[in-house]
Amino acid sequence: MLERAEIEGACVTTTECETLYRAAFQAGTDGIALVDDQGRVVIANEAAMTLLDVAGQCLCEGDGQQVVLDPNVFHRDWASLLAAETFRAEGEVVHADGSRSWIEVAGRPNVLPGRHLLLLHDLTARRLAEREIERQARLLAEVHDAILATDDEGRITYWSRGAEALFGYAEAEVLGRLGAELVKAPATSGSRETVLAAALRLGSLSARLELHRRDGSPIVVEVNAARIEGDGLGSVFVAACRDVTDRERAEDARRANEARFHAFMDAIPALAWIRDERGRHVYVNRAREEATGLDRERAREVGSYDLSAPGAAGRLQADDEELLESDEPLDVVQETDGPGATPRTWHVVKFPFSAGGGARLMGGIALDITRQRGAEDELRRRNEELERFNLVMIDRELRMIELKREVNRLHARLGLPLPYTTELEAS
Repeated sequence: MLERAEIEGACVTTTECETLYRAAFQAGTDGIALVDDQGRVVIANEAAMTLLDVAGQCLCEGDGQQVVLDPNVFHRDWASLLAAETFRAEGEVVHADGSRSWIEVAGRPNVLPGRHLLLLHDLTARRLAEREIERQARLLAEVHDAILATDDEGRITYWSRGAEALFGYAEAEVLGRLGAELVKAPATSGSRETVLAAALRLGSLSARLELHRRDGSPIVVEVNAARIEGDGLGSVFVAACRDVTDRERAEDARRANEARFHAFMDAIPALAWIRDERGRHVYVNRAREEATGLDRERAREVGSYDLSAPGAAGRLQADDEELLESDEPLDVVQETDGPGATPRTWHVVKFPFSAGGGARLMGGIALDITRQRGAEDELRRRNEELERFNLVMIDRELRMIELKREVNRLHARLGLPLPYTTELEAS
């Protein structure tokens, strides 16, 4: 038989335990409520009262104001809920201020006769996060670029619609597979390390790679990848891939066209250049470089007016201004002083044209015609000499004809035969 002191000690212990349980009951972050068979709340902690604040009503303990928990919130009825040994359901609660909470309820019927225990967990933050994730997923799905994610082993965990369109694989076909094998990613820097491994090691990576579609066709892809550390789930590799195949081909074609242009312009003997509205060189060919003694980079830094003699610079600038104002080609022959003050003659054609962005440029081609002009002058002198000679010869011939006629007349008077033809007499 227990002594009185032992019983009193037990009572103290029971009181302390009840106090602890009540403190834990009230301090819990999840709601705890006890309801009767009709769903009337008999007792609830503060977290439950906050979660089930419907249209301004608050749950109270004891025999105070009661709130009936509507099972329709969880899309169930009490009969089906209480018939199970345990149950779990989710629902949305509208609060007095119009805000909404998503609640998960876990219940155990008949913990006491006619009393049923409910555990209420606030899912609002999770649901909002899930909605945000869904929203971001929808946004990613609409992005034209290919977006993909892998785990730290390189196995695909996310594959956007853009990735499906770019590489030709459906999402269901690639999840869990090694991404580098699917797109035949090359090794980087001559090593066997894959792009994925390099990105995981370095933390981020930007590269232009030649990958392959499902049908084996090559594509040039601009890849921007980053490693994201997960919350205890290891590293996640996220990559955005943009198809730059057409742009790369266009760039290759542009470079090829530019190379052909330079090769052609450097092969011609004429000086060729392009200047902007301020007279600064945008382009010069090799002949122009040799004539000025400046390479292309230096020629771009020095204005064409600075390369000319003081007097010629003013005329050149005036010609350029007239060219831009008239918007018509200019075809002239110009004289300049060459090396050692030797005069040079140039056939110059200049023309204005518009570049991208509305910029006005002036193109020019100058052909050294000094020798041609000298040959033309020599030919003109020779022709003039020949003409003078011809005149002298014609005068001499006329005098000879007159003398022959006179001889024929003297022979005729003497009755002698004529020494010269009758054709001469007829003439």
